[in-house]
Amino acid sequence: MNFWEFKEDHSRGYYLPASNKAARDQGGQLVTGLFFLVANLFKLVGGILVGIGALLYIIFRWLWKIVKN
Repeated sequence: MNFWEFKEDHSRGYYLPASNKAARDQGGQLVTGLFFLVANLFKLVGGILVGIGALLYIIFRWLWKIVKN
């Protein structure tokens, strides 16, 4: 293989394994993607909990005004 050939060229008829650096880069991308997913899930859950808390606060405050009067 010379410098100008792509490693992903499937027209050869045989599989050319990825280099160790490419495998490490893919692993790093996987970990980064998983971390991004977990962080976004925590943000989503936090937003949902804040929304539920605000809704409960409004409802109980409204009920308290009704009971008080």
